[in-house]
Amino acid sequence: MSQQTEQEIALGKIRVRIDALDRQIHQLLNERAQCAQEVAEVKAQFQQDEVVFYRPEREAQVLRGAMERNEGPLPDAEIARLFREVMSSCLALEQPLRVVFPGSLCSKSHQASMKQFGQAAEFVPVDSIEAIFTEVAEGSAHYGIVPIEGVDQQLSEAGVSALAKFDLALCGEVSELGSRYLVIGDQLVGPSGEDKTALLVELQGSIDQLDELFRQAGVHPTAVVENAIDGRHQLYIDFIGHCSSDTVQQLCVAVKQSALSCKNLGSFPIAVL
Repeated sequence: MSQQTEQEIALGKIRVRIDALDRQIHQLLNERAQCAQEVAEVKAQFQQDEVVFYRPEREAQVLRGAMERNEGPLPDAEIARLFREVMSSCLALEQPLRVVFPGSLCSKSHQASMKQFGQAAEFVPVDSIEAIFTEVAEGSAHYGIVPIEGVDQQLSEAGVSALAKFDLALCGEVSELGSRYLVIGDQLVGPSGEDKTALLVELQGSIDQLDELFRQAGVHPTAVVENAIDGRHQLYIDFIGHCSSDTVQQLCVAVKQSALSCKNLGSFPIAVL
């Protein structure tokens, strides 16, 4: 028997196993999709108000679980990306999501949108930060992607201004090629176990007073974005912790007492990918 024939026999055996595994994976994917449809039916039955299909905290928990139990050889991040696409396709059976983002198709913000929601969502580019908030506030889009760090300063300032103007909440964060984006929506997100809380604070004068409040609470800000308006400081601040915890609640009370104004933008899962 030639060496080439021996190789083909060995490869043939492996390919038979691969085909069998593919059939199993296919079957399990369809079973998972059926479960997603059942979830939608249960939510429609028991949720009296508008049904919320996308749960960022649940998604983050699933992705973290997939990474924790991963034994290789696929890297943790690749496993998480695969599971995100599975969840994206299953969620589309419950409710196709419409997501708006600034710029154009194939831009960093478009990539960040797909990273967060998977490719089964509908992604729509718009021409301004204000337009993103308007679409979400009016219900024309379910979620919006807004740049906050690592981008042009005017974009960051526009995002901070819009957060002050619109009555929307933060639902997630995305890191993409040196930039960080926020996910805006109209829902409050429950604790996932690893979360951030964001505040929009307006001060008259120095921000040293806030530094001291955070130090006393044992909380270190993970991001601070400033927007100066007529001598006042409008600050976007996020930090580790969920707004349901006593520590965060006490910190928010202290900040409100010290600042001209303080708007709680909600809590959201720390980015998994």
